[in-house]
Amino acid sequence: MIIGPFIFSNPDVFPFGIAAIIITILLIYIKSELVWYKKLLFTFSRILFLGALFIALANPHIMANTSALQGGTLTILFDNSTSMKPYGITPSSITELLGNKLPTTTQVIAEGNTSPLIHRITSSLSPFGQFLIISDGQATDGDDFQAVVKTALRLNATLNTFALNSEFKDAGVTIEGPKKTLAGASNKYLIKIVGNTELEGTLSVKIDGEEVLNTKDLERIHTVEQIFFESSQHTVEANLLIDDIFEENDNFYFVTRVVPKPKIAYFGTNTRFQSFISDIFDVKRIDGIPDNIDAYSAVIIHNQDAKNIKAIELENFISNGGGLALLGGTNSFDFGGYDKSDIAPLIPVKAGRSGGKKRAAVVIAIDISGSTSSGFSEGSQNTVTDIEKSLAYDITDSLGNDNLLGIIAFNTEAFLVSELTMLGQGRDGLLDKISRLQHSGGTRLNVGLSGAYNLVKELSGGRSVIFISDGQAGGDNDGPKASTIAKKMSRDGIQLFTIGVGQATNEPVMRGLAKLGGGLYLRPQETDRLHIQFGRSSGQAVEQSTFSLSIFDTDHIITQGLSNSQSTLNNVNRVIPKQGARPLVMTSQGDVALTTWNYGLGRVAA
Repeated sequence: MIIGPFIFSNPDVFPFGIAAIIITILLIYIKSELVWYKKLLFTFSRILFLGALFIALANPHIMANTSALQGGTLTILFDNSTSMKPYGITPSSITELLGNKLPTTTQVIAEGNTSPLIHRITSSLSPFGQFLIISDGQATDGDDFQAVVKTALRLNATLNTFALNSEFKDAGVTIEGPKKTLAGASNKYLIKIVGNTELEGTLSVKIDGEEVLNTKDLERIHTVEQIFFESSQHTVEANLLIDDIFEENDNFYFVTRVVPKPKIAYFGTNTRFQSFISDIFDVKRIDGIPDNIDAYSAVIIHNQDAKNIKAIELENFISNGGGLALLGGTNSFDFGGYDKSDIAPLIPVKAGRSGGKKRAAVVIAIDISGSTSSGFSEGSQNTVTDIEKSLAYDITDSLGNDNLLGIIAFNTEAFLVSELTMLGQGRDGLLDKISRLQHSGGTRLNVGLSGAYNLVKELSGGRSVIFISDGQAGGDNDGPKASTIAKKMSRDGIQLFTIGVGQATNEPVMRGLAKLGGGLYLRPQETDRLHIQFGRSSGQAVEQSTFSLSIFDTDHIITQGLSNSQSTLNNVNRVIPKQGARPLVMTSQGDVALTTWNYGLGRVAA
């Protein structure tokens, strides 16, 4: 709300202020026995007090525009690298644009094909200096522009940027695909047009000199699939036939190396499964774990009792970089005595029942800072806060009745919305409190994480934090402090799940916090995966003959790029992940189907 020169960040408090003033006036004139002039003075003083209070709560401030520096010189930091050519900007054109209003000096921070922007900008800053950065941000020394901001804050320097509008047209092409593959495996390549995709031209894709795609559609990503059978190098070439500025980015070459099939030892009796994996690996069936298995890249143990497995040989093999995969069945895991055998320390799961029957303490931390007042997406009528509250509401409404749930709201402070409450008894009260949250103030991610951590740190058993935010860190080393708390959560056995909300979400920050906290990063449309983790309010897991599968962790190399299908299991072993393990695939009832972890230099999947 704007009134005159004042901007009010939280105008929603004004109706409450007016109501409070009216009620105060009525109470004074109905209840008070003071003479009329004392009533008038008393009423006037209370109106002033309440008015000042609610104006302060509305967070007023003034936005002022200045057209000139208050003394000093403006230093123009100019990026003269090749990538700036489409914008047609020169240092002299900027000086002419500013006219004679400001004294200026110019420093060139990049030239040619190298743009060490981070280093050059940081080293150019001076205490209390005024700087105008003219660049497209295409740096060749990383993308940590936070380092520039931190240096400017430390030096109390002012940074300004210049909005670039391209006068010329340019497009390029890139290829994403596997750098290494196996003979006979299917390989997918993504061909992307970058830059101005509205230009007219032709895209040609060749594999080993043979054209496999020719199209004039430059506005979408094209997918090319190929199977290689020879163990050698294969070249994928994308050519963009177009009239644009830079010819250098109109051609892209990508090399895939086909390596021999890895040698795999298969300890099992399922001939159908052995035949299936033989299409991908060089498989040798074994009747037991041999004394020396170093000739193999990995060992697959399929439905074997613990007494048939030599744990010492396997431990040495895995510790030195070997791989181990254990497949379930009626003779393995909970049926095969794994927990009481020497193989137990090697595997990432232990006997137990997950699904809707487990109880956990969960804290939802909701970002209510001013940055969440922005629109959720372009053209959306909902703010980020609206979506955050909706997500928290949905999670609260759908989590299993046996879970304990607490709620923290935060901006620069952490506010206890609700202590830990059994959902089966206090769900309605929690939902009402979520609906009343309002956004205001700055942001401190570490404060929100700390508030959530303090709520569950003294409890035992399963503990999780669901952190809902746009990930826009505040000052005072907010990011590093938040990372430290996420690590502390992981060390104390508290899983951290982060949900990034809004088009301005800092996904690297949110994804990094989840990784440090031993949990997952989710987008708003992916929060149904939390139901697999904590169960649903509709009741306990139901015994059934088939179990549908769902990818739980999409960031692991095994599951990256995969989507949920209609795959099912006929039965499951009742196991749960150990602390430090990483569940990748789970059933719709919450039973873990695939879990991994690192052991020494090797990896184990079960």
